[in-house]
Amino acid sequence: MRVERTTAGDVPGRRPRSGLELLEDLIPRFDLLLRELELTRENSTAALDSLRGVHNQMLFAGTVILQTAALVWAQDFVVPFASVLVADLQGAGPLTVSTDASGAALGAGSLTIPLNGFASVPLIGRHVSIAGSVANKPVFVAIYTTPQSPAFGQI
Repeated sequence: MRVERTTAGDVPGRRPRSGLELLEDLIPRFDLLLRELELTRENSTAALDSLRGVHNQMLFAGTVILQTAALVWAQDFVVPFASVLVADLQGAGPLTVSTDASGAALGAGSLTIPLNGFASVPLIGRHVSIAGSVANKPVFVAIYTTPQSPAFGQI
């Protein structure tokens, strides 16, 4: 008695399907699987951002008051940021925005905003410091995880 090996989808009396034919049948299934994996990755990234404290690609947004003797506001973040928006609302400036922990006034990662001015710039890092010239004045700060279009102006 002769026993024939068959695979799923084989019809008795017909020639067995080749490995290539079986693979061709799997391609649409792999396509669906890849789409599902991509959707899962997108959802996982959004969930991870929420756990890190990121909402709408924003790490921080608020008004800060420069009150210390050095007139510096500084913040460190767990994740890297990609851009910073700073607005001198009531004349605390000129302001120096720096991604250097020492608050360096000049060099890479530093920007000077004129009195009553604002800037949205792609500065990257985990630390940002803002130094002003006048105490007890509000400064608006927004830190984004995504690059924002550069913009400069006067309020």
